[in-house]
Amino acid sequence: MTCIGRFDSRQPARDQKGDYSGLVVIWFQDEFAFPIAPVVVTQLLAIDWETHAADLEY
Repeated sequence: MTCIGRFDSRQPARDQKGDYSGLVVIWFQDEFAFPIAPVVVTQLLAIDWETHAADLEY
């Protein structure tokens, strides 16, 4: 199963001129829908937001 998560923050990741930041993460799992496997949640939480998120404007 291919899963796509879109995550947004009200704060810019790097450029303080931005309005917000966002990141799309794709992962694979064996079962359809929830729950997300604990190992995947651990990896999602370990993503370095400032490095990988894009700064965006409205």
